[in-house]
Amino acid sequence: AEYMGVREIERVFPNSRALVVLHSLRTNVERFPPSSANVVEMLKKENKLYVTSGADDWCWLYGALQRGEGGWVVTNDEMGDHRVTLENNPILKKFKRHHQIRFDFDGEKPILLLPEPYTKCTQYLADSDCWMFPIHNGEWLCAKP
Repeated sequence: AEYMGVREIERVFPNSRALVVLHSLRTNVERFPPSSANVVEMLKKENKLYVTSGADDWCWLYGALQRGEGGWVVTNDEMGDHRVTLENNPILKKFKRHHQIRFDFDGEKPILLLPEPYTKCTQYLADSDCWMFPIHNGEWLCAKP
């Protein structure tokens, strides 16, 4: 399923290059389910795997920042190990809101949960002189003074 996740990313973002960043502890093939036993070898062969002995969070964050506006991070990791240094960092929170793709699985099929194309917070539209309030299900309430 993990390898299929890489393939799904490539399908959704055909002009991108996927790089999987894993801590060395997560590359033990013996711990993989039989259907994914060849994942590490396939990713190595395709030059899509970066193995780190530590600080894997910082590696994927650095890689995405280096990529610039088109950099995406596909992870469910909330960087909880670094909560003390990052929990109140508004820049990181904004980056994650716009660049973090979460994922889930429907059986063996990966499902990518893309970030919203806009920020779900109250916004003032100067050209219309109105305030926009997110309500629910993607609906907005417009209030004019």
